[in-house]
Amino acid sequence: MATRTISFIRRFGCKKEKNFQRIPQPPHPSQKRISLPYIKGASEAIGRNLKKKGITVAHKPTNTLNLLLPKPKDRPPREKAQGVVYKIKCSDCEATYIGETKT
Repeated sequence: MATRTISFIRRFGCKKEKNFQRIPQPPHPSQKRISLPYIKGASEAIGRNLKKKGITVAHKPTNTLNLLLPKPKDRPPREKAQGVVYKIKCSDCEATYIGETKT
């Protein structure tokens, strides 16, 4: 069954390649694109003017979650940070202890 399927695909593929003709496409001028913040009223007018000059405008929102929530997560406590090298001075003498948190 598999051999019949493969032979059918080969025959069909050969016929398809013979009938296939590439139609030349006219060269497109490189289309310029620009991203601007959306301002009600002004963005539409700017977009129309730039479209006449062949520039496509994509509007993006001015308020994003990154601006509203710059730090959405709490930082982990220093004791729980992994792979951190730390230095502790002894309060009784001049000795220091240097260690690294587990990774």
